[in-house]
Amino acid sequence: MTDWEKFMGQSSPLPKEIVDLLPSLFQVSANQHVRLLTPRGPVPRQDDNIMHIHDDYEFTVPLSHSPVLSIDKRTFLLPRNHVFPCNPGQLHAPAQRAEGHFLMAFQINRHYLHSIAASLFRGSQVSFSNEPSAYDHQLGLLLQMFADECEAQQTGNQFVLDNLSCMIVIHLLRVLNNESPTTEPRLAHGGKRRMTTAVDFLHANWDKDFSWDDLQAVVGLSKYHFIRLFKLETGKTPYRYFIDLKLDKASILLRSTNHSITDICFMCGFNSHSHFTRLFQSKLGVPPFRYRQLQQN
Repeated sequence: MTDWEKFMGQSSPLPKEIVDLLPSLFQVSANQHVRLLTPRGPVPRQDDNIMHIHDDYEFTVPLSHSPVLSIDKRTFLLPRNHVFPCNPGQLHAPAQRAEGHFLMAFQINRHYLHSIAASLFRGSQVSFSNEPSAYDHQLGLLLQMFADECEAQQTGNQFVLDNLSCMIVIHLLRVLNNESPTTEPRLAHGGKRRMTTAVDFLHANWDKDFSWDDLQAVVGLSKYHFIRLFKLETGKTPYRYFIDLKLDKASILLRSTNHSITDICFMCGFNSHSHFTRLFQSKLGVPPFRYRQLQQN
């Protein structure tokens, strides 16, 4: 089954001509937890009777208009620039024919979301209310970082995507109405020692491929507890700390060696020159070539 068919659900396969058209309309970014579709162009005419069911949680964000969606025989207006959740097993389809609009959608693996909810709350079963919530800046930033990381495929890619997936789920559980309780458990003891171990691991493996499971085996904490405790101890999320560590290494190489910027990009585990330049400028205020010029003056 293709990523496009996974988005539509197994109960109603898309016609082949539509499947063939989708890559020109959407950019797909995915790991084992999150599948994100961002628009390349406007959606063509949609039929209003393509009823289907997903095994996972789906979230739709209309970007150019307000479509109408039918879920479990109820009709909902999806306001522009709002997130609208659909739970696993809910039968849904467009309630009106529409065309020429832009939308974004993403899905979260239900088992993954349940595992994070279990570490946050007393129970793992989550049912989101079918109501829109504003598409806030933080969620937009997390999804953009997820798409960028999928495209860049740099060293530590799996670890970074796992972190971003967890942060996306936590954010959704915090901001969208759902039936889970809101009391969070206390953090485990010995946090400072475990975070020192985690920081040492990141410094020792900053230029290597490793997964979240590798780090979790070292610290022995759930993903949510680790991210929260790590930020308390360092002031940064593991993702931000890891990226900043790689950028710090790059700045040292720019100051102290004659390696080309492209070579330094790859030496620091960045597989995309443009992605490296964008991250470097965001952190240090200037692109790598300008940074080197300033250091030489």
